[in-house]
Amino acid sequence: RPEHLLGVALALAHELHVRNPRASLAGNPVVAAALGDSAADGVERDAGLAAGTLAALADELWANRGKSLVLAGPQAAPASHAVALQVAVNLLNSALGNDGITVDTSTPSLQAQGSEEAVLTLAEKMRAGEIQVLLIHGVNPVYSLPAALGFGELMKRVPFIVSFSDRVDETAGHADLVAPDHHYLESWNDHEPRRGIRSLAQPTIAPLYNTRGFQDTLLSWARALGAGPLAGTAGTWHDYLRESWRKDIYPRSDAAASFDIFWEGTLREGVWKARGQGSAGGAGGFRTAALGEIPDMNISNPPQPGALSLVLYTPVALYDGRSANNAWLQELPDPVSKIDWDNYVSIAPSRAKALGVSEYEMKADVVTVDVGHAKFDLPVHVQPGLHPDVVAIAIGYGRTAAGRVGNKVGQNGFALAQATAGRVGLSGIPVRITPTGRRAPLACVQGHNYTEARPIIYETTFTSFLKDPASGNEEPTHEPSMWSPHKYEGYRWGMAIDLNACIGCAACMIACQSENNVPVVGKSIVLRGREMHWLRIDRYYSGSADTPETVHQPMLCQHCENAPCETVCPVLATVHNSEGLNLQIYNRCVGTRYCSNNCPYKVRRFNWFDYSSVREKSLRLVLNPDVTVRSKGVMEKCTFCIQRIREGKERAKALGVKVHDGDIETACMQSCPTQAITFGDINDPQSRVSEMRKRPRGYHVLADLNTRPVVTYEVKVRNREEAGA
Repeated sequence: RPEHLLGVALALAHELHVRNPRASLAGNPVVAAALGDSAADGVERDAGLAAGTLAALADELWANRGKSLVLAGPQAAPASHAVALQVAVNLLNSALGNDGITVDTSTPSLQAQGSEEAVLTLAEKMRAGEIQVLLIHGVNPVYSLPAALGFGELMKRVPFIVSFSDRVDETAGHADLVAPDHHYLESWNDHEPRRGIRSLAQPTIAPLYNTRGFQDTLLSWARALGAGPLAGTAGTWHDYLRESWRKDIYPRSDAAASFDIFWEGTLREGVWKARGQGSAGGAGGFRTAALGEIPDMNISNPPQPGALSLVLYTPVALYDGRSANNAWLQELPDPVSKIDWDNYVSIAPSRAKALGVSEYEMKADVVTVDVGHAKFDLPVHVQPGLHPDVVAIAIGYGRTAAGRVGNKVGQNGFALAQATAGRVGLSGIPVRITPTGRRAPLACVQGHNYTEARPIIYETTFTSFLKDPASGNEEPTHEPSMWSPHKYEGYRWGMAIDLNACIGCAACMIACQSENNVPVVGKSIVLRGREMHWLRIDRYYSGSADTPETVHQPMLCQHCENAPCETVCPVLATVHNSEGLNLQIYNRCVGTRYCSNNCPYKVRRFNWFDYSSVREKSLRLVLNPDVTVRSKGVMEKCTFCIQRIREGKERAKALGVKVHDGDIETACMQSCPTQAITFGDINDPQSRVSEMRKRPRGYHVLADLNTRPVVTYEVKVRNREEAGA
């Protein structure tokens, strides 16, 4: 639980510096004094760890010094422990010789320089009436600060407030003036993510609405006021930005060309680096004075046994709620729970049983979440693997002024956060959970959490894999078929998916939706099991519900050689082509849905309603003009982005060559951050997809049905300790 993280980190440091001194600061009296009360046995007893766990972990870290990495999540610990946990982690990385190798302190990220302490100080000044004018840009504090702070009420004490929000959101509703900013895709800008690295952003579209850039507004006001350093500035923000680069960046670029050519080149590249940037990072020495941030663990308040601790986390799709009005993201299932269109209270199975709450048949018991200064009701999700004394709620929901898609979806978890000691705490918040006796629907897109021993996921361990690369692969040999085989004399398109690389982030799902004009259906339709995603990520557990292991599996049309859908379609709407693709001909489809019934992979989607008519002009711009927008009553499914295949073939034809490996990327492959998906011509023996199909780890899902899919999966290899290994 969050309250134990600091103690565990200090106990690891105690193992390396005091009990079995090995680290460079082992004899330092300041370090010894700071770690004196952090012996592992007491920490293990409090945290519920087996005796000897931390000593073994310290030994393993020490054996891998210079190759290891210890991280502390930015909001992992309670607010009172936040800085101390970071200090303890810095001490561990220094003790393990990671500084300058796996930890680079020479070029810190400049992307998140906001200060919680500064925001809370601003709130106190507003309370005291010391703020006369407040400009709000890029943030929504009425929504995203703890309810106990009452930021909306504090805004009433400021005489004049201007919001630059693109809509009248929760904060802008309290402002005297709203001067809407451009969308970032409509704006000029520059960024400095790290010192010495500059990035230029230029508009990709003209402004859709009657807005003005935030910077242009400031320049205009400065000129109107006739005072300050910007008073004499002429031109637009683009002119100001270009002139700034001429004065500050161009002289440091050593460019032989003129500034105009340098500017055009930087726009084309997008990024400019100073000389020497990107070299190996330096090592930063640990300052023992920082140990003064560590509280006396003897007087800190330990959690009471059985008391519940609340963790607020940022979901993959909505982050902090800024994208709550995006229907694609609302309908994107959570990678772990597989629930969309809602947030919920995640509770461990044992705790749910003790509370008498459950979740089944897409309905869940509703509980009251009470932290003292705020409370609300939410449905329960029983989450395997969660600590029995921890409950978790996603933030980013509960918007009231996001737009017609995002309004009143879930509850605002930010309201439960703490504001204390100059910090905003999202973890380790004491909470009470009380069943209400009511039930509410939860739109979960996956009905089975376990494979039930079906040949869907094959797994092995790293030790077994080193002995036999084919370990775990139980795919049977192909049975004889009553159908004559297809002949592929040219290209034959196929895909390979590495289950070890897939982290379940679902970037591929959004890419597929964007590329192929896949419609959003809404919560009520998802509850009927009629979601439309052509590509989904199945998540399976294995082992006990208390300590399960998890695997993610992208599942899409398998473009089977012996496709079961093709044999039952009465109008030949689904057919095989000469390049191995299972095609769906929309004009032929009459909606019998026989093909969906006969598909063992359940990857075909029937369009029950007319999603092709888009009322808003701006939303019509979202549609990909290279892909048809399907009308009601037809079956849809993955096409391997056939429009991209066609484009690649036409490009190669114009050059008089064959398509080279890597020339064509499906949307899912292009967007995968871990390169788990590979696409190409399996008739090309030199292609990467052909090489992956031949690996001992390669297998096909439900191969015993003899459908002969063209999508190859690679056995999941788990790197875990084994008895005797």
